Order: sequence, then C-alpha cells, then structure tokens
Amino acid sequence: MEERGSPDGDPARSLEQGPEGLETPIQVVLRVRPMSAAELRRGEQSAVHCSGTRTLQVSPPGGGPEVAFRFGAVLDGARTQEDVFRASGVRRLGELALRGFSCTVFTFGQTGSGKTYTLTGPPPQGEGVPVPPSLAGIMQRTFAWLLDRVQHLGAPVTLHASYLEIYNEQASAAEGAQHTP
Repeated sequence: MEERGSPDGDPARSLEQGPEGLETPIQVVLRVRPMSAAELRRGEQSAVHCSGTRTLQVSPPGGGPEVAFRFGAVLDGARTQEDVFRASGVRRLGELALRGFSCTVFTFGQTGSGKTYTLTGPPPQGEGVPVPPSLAGIMQRTFAWLLDRVQHLGAPVTLHASYLEIYNEQASAAEGAQHTP
C-alpha cells in the first residue's frame, strides 16, 4: 500500500495537505493508546496496528482478512505527547486562529481510549505535585504556543478559548480570554 506524506516524512507537515496536495478543511488524526498493564496480564492482543504514518490495520476478532483505514495521521502507542501535538495539525489551527478564523479540535472515542489524556495530560498526582511538562496535553501545549506566538506579533491580540467536555452525559465547560497589549 502506498504511503503519502511530506518529503521529509514529517506527519505534521503532511497534515497541511490532503492526499491530492490540496489543503483540506478537516483532518482526522488517530492515536492508538498502548495496551494497559491489565490487558497485557490477561494475555490480550491488540486488534489494531499502525502500518505507516497514515494507515491503521484492523484484524477482525475471530480471524478473517485485515482491513486498512487511512487517516490524516496515525500515531501508535509509543508516540509521546509532543509527537501528538506536532502531528495533530494544531499549530496550523493556531495560525488560522491568529488570522481571525474560528478553529475546533474535537476528540471522539470510546471511554478509556485516551481522549482526555491526549487533550490535557494525566491528572495531578497529588496536592502541589505538578504534572511533568513532557506529559502536558494538546491544550496546554497549544496555549503555550499561542501565547509565545502573540508576544512576537507586535500588535494587540485578544485570544478567546473555550473547552467543553461531555462525560457520562454531563457537560463541564471552561472559558478564558487573554489580551496582549
């Protein structure tokens, strides 16, 4: 199966263009979480594996031929939070936001599949114990990147961001704004 991407193999760069080389408005990025310790103890085997930077192969339960699916990017369980940030195309969204466009990062998946971890990193491990920067999620990395970026623009900027999480059919939300003089 042919793999398409950027000439240097950087999935983040390949996300800026679709398979035909034209910019696409929606990018689907898939992150496969590593198997948990409990799953490994039970001897379970993953039914999915990444075969390249854009292809996910699924082995049907009970056998049968593997099925391949293509996405804007596919990241296996060994990829770091920084890898996910780089490959997700969020920097491109940030650039568009700075030009006045509304942008959305949307996660969807089964409970326990890693959506919250990918977006926010792990929960704090105790009172006053910060989460290591290497584990920061897409949200924290995006905010830090945007704030750094606007400091170098030389013009006043107001950033508005909102966050909505629906968990067990209950919505929790947060909003904020940052104005730079």
